[in-house]
Amino acid sequence: MNNVKKCSTCGVVKPLAEFHKSRAGVKGVHQWCKECAAKYHKVYFKKNSEKFRNSVLKRDFGISSEIYYKMLAEQGGGCAICRRSPEENGKRLAVDHDHKCCPERSKSCGKCIRGLLCHHCNLALGALQDSTTLFKLAAEYIEKGSRKS
Repeated sequence: MNNVKKCSTCGVVKPLAEFHKSRAGVKGVHQWCKECAAKYHKVYFKKNSEKFRNSVLKRDFGISSEIYYKMLAEQGGGCAICRRSPEENGKRLAVDHDHKCCPERSKSCGKCIRGLLCHHCNLALGALQDSTTLFKLAAEYIEKGSRKS
C-alpha cells in the first residue's frame, strides 16, 4: 500500500505515478492526482488568461498590456504585415522584436519591439532570418511564377 495514495479532490486511490512530484507533499507527491490538477489548471488559466498574458508580456518583452493594445490600435487592429485581425487568425498577435538587439536573451529587452504579427507572418520572418536580402529573393522567386513546359 506504500506505492498508492488517495487524491484529495476526487477521492480515488491511485498509484503514486498518477501524482506530480512534490518535496513538501506526503509520500513526495502532490495531494491532487494529475487528472484533477489538469482540470483545475485548465479552468484557472481560462479564468485568469488576461492576468497570465500580462505577466508574459512584462517578463518576455518588457511591455504592459496597455502598450500591447495601443500598438494593436496603431496597426489598425491587425498584423503589421498582412493586416489580418486576431479574430481572423484565431490567435493573439505575437510581439515581434529585432533579434540582433538581444541575441543573448531568449526574449526582448523591450526597446527593440517592431510590431505585432500574426503567427504565419512571424514564422516567415524567423524562417528568412529577418534578412531583407532573402525576402527580396523570395519575392522575385514568387513573381517569376511557375515554370510551364
